[in-house]
Amino acid sequence: MKGIFVRTPGLSYNAHYVERMAQKLNQFGIELIFYDIDYNNIDAYVNFLQEQRPFFVMDVNGSALVYGESNGNRVSLCDAFGFLHISVFTEDPMLYYPALFNGRESRNFIQMITDMKHADFLRSIGYQNIYFLAPFVSEDLLQRPISQEKDIKVLFPGPIVDPNIIIQESAKIFPEEVMPVFVEVGEFMRRNPEVDVIFAVEYMLPFFNYEIQEKFLKWRNESPEAYINFLVNVGLYNTARKRLFVISFLEGIEIKILGDSQVPLKEGQEVITAETQEDVLNIYANSMITFLSFPSIVPSGIGFTPIEVMSQGSCAFIDYRASLPGFFMPDQEIVVYTPLDRLEIEEKLLFFLENEDQAMEIAKNGRSKVESSFTETQRAQFVADIIKQIYEQSISSTMDTQQETSN
Repeated sequence: MKGIFVRTPGLSYNAHYVERMAQKLNQFGIELIFYDIDYNNIDAYVNFLQEQRPFFVMDVNGSALVYGESNGNRVSLCDAFGFLHISVFTEDPMLYYPALFNGRESRNFIQMITDMKHADFLRSIGYQNIYFLAPFVSEDLLQRPISQEKDIKVLFPGPIVDPNIIIQESAKIFPEEVMPVFVEVGEFMRRNPEVDVIFAVEYMLPFFNYEIQEKFLKWRNESPEAYINFLVNVGLYNTARKRLFVISFLEGIEIKILGDSQVPLKEGQEVITAETQEDVLNIYANSMITFLSFPSIVPSGIGFTPIEVMSQGSCAFIDYRASLPGFFMPDQEIVVYTPLDRLEIEEKLLFFLENEDQAMEIAKNGRSKVESSFTETQRAQFVADIIKQIYEQSISSTMDTQQETSN
């Protein structure tokens, strides 16, 4: 069975993990060819597909979805040529809605999501062929040397963004009448950390007066792509509010903030920077505790960053959600806190700063769990099993059709 992995420029670092995972598919009986697409020469890609005749094509975040015209209708290349197109979404599919809007009618398009809640958005725009692929890291990360002496006691990966700036920038692109909904939905999400943005809008909208509801619904129906952008920006606003809330009261504790800060820092807080991903990994490895706050684009599950942190021997200190114990055991492999409980956050953080041996024990357990359950080889086997199952079903269906024809 032959497949093609399409590499595209300008993708996030997490795409690197997917490519490494794809390289492992050869271990499970799948021949995989790697192709670097040139968006300025799509014809070359189309010709390559015609020559290779793969059973499937794989990309990251829908970056290699190509469409053509047939009888005046827009048709995806995977339907026109009859191959399976698998997109692994390492980030929220809402961030890639233009490509996804065009592919809603595709029969051969499969989405592999790394957060279960992302399925809600995909189903809302008409997709059904959805699989969950748990986040993972490359085995290479587990081969890096881990120091037991940590120069950084508490690391806070940023950036720390001023929420007011997000509101101001959003007000420039969205109609004035939808901005009250924007702010209230963002605040509702902050007060209810496990609520995703799609649910939050539907829940909050009836609380507005009829005129605002009518204008908002009219705008949403007439501008579906703008509405998706609205949801993304609300998520950014909520993420900024969450991080600002936490960092604003941790005064007097020495904290290194990785990335930029748009707000004044408190006593003991200092911004540090990283030029490369290698620098980021080195900083994780040099940090005893890494204080994490889930962004809104990771509404459930675990995400890639906490796994990276744990792979580098740092104790992940992270906001609790109901799905988290399905990935890592709280207070054994990971430390959890209630997002709005200031007292709990301060007490737990001070406890582990005073009991470094316990923080390092949890870091050790978390790293072991990453090694046993969150690597590229394990995910490659999962993906290979799905592809083989679909292949066998297609062969069986073809044989049945041929038998019916002969009869």
